[in-house]
Amino acid sequence: MKNRRNIQKAVISSVYLENANKSMKLKTITIILLLILSQLALNSCKTYRSLDKALANPEDVLVLKLKNKDIQVLPPEISSLKNLKTLYLFRDKLIAIPKEIGDLKNLETLILSSNRIETLPPEIGNLKKLKKISLKHNNLQYLPAQIGEIESLEYLDLQYNKLEALPPEIGNLENLRFLFLNNNELYAIPSQVGKLESLQYLVVGKNNLTQLPKEIGMLTSLIELNLTNCGPMVEIPASISNLRQLEFLFVDKSILFPYSFSPMSPRLRIVIQ
Repeated sequence: MKNRRNIQKAVISSVYLENANKSMKLKTITIILLLILSQLALNSCKTYRSLDKALANPEDVLVLKLKNKDIQVLPPEISSLKNLKTLYLFRDKLIAIPKEIGDLKNLETLILSSNRIETLPPEIGNLKKLKKISLKHNNLQYLPAQIGEIESLEYLDLQYNKLEALPPEIGNLENLRFLFLNNNELYAIPSQVGKLESLQYLVVGKNNLTQLPKEIGMLTSLIELNLTNCGPMVEIPASISNLRQLEFLFVDKSILFPYSFSPMSPRLRIVIQ
């Protein structure tokens, strides 16, 4: 009888502890969700969609989103947004970016897509926390060498511009994982691109290339390579066989494969477009 009571007590105690643990877990999850929601609400409050209002509250702005505005030129006062993390300027008819953009030391995301920008100021290299730049659909003719000083950069979208060459300093972007160069006027890719050991996606189609650097075979993290219409009768370097992680290779019928081509990745799929 005594043993039965002890067993009952043990069972009741076990059930109690289990319910207590569940309750504690539920409270913990609830607290975490509340913290996330409060942070989202805080960020939402610090998102501005008016340039005038943002400049009137410079220390409060974390995100500035301007879309379909007739801005043309950003004012130098943009430098007052010291806490800005995301600058989103889409289809705003921008023709120039002021050098003061280099003062936005906390900037992590810079979206300048679908504008009329022809050049970037050298001060772009001061943005040491920048992880993402989108400059697609502009009129860029060249990149400043200082682009290579943004070592934190992970994503660089330059498609649909008028670039004829890339600065060798692009090879200094050791954390770059995405590089989009398609639909430009590139006649060469610098050999320094081979230093981009973190690069996973490289799109260079629809350019005016005559050859590809053999250093492309040093991109050991590369998963996808798109060479479709990158230039008439461009020959793929034999070093591409070294790309063990390559899963997708997009080409067109004019691409010439080397006689010694022997892919080392069993997952590689060659897609002819």
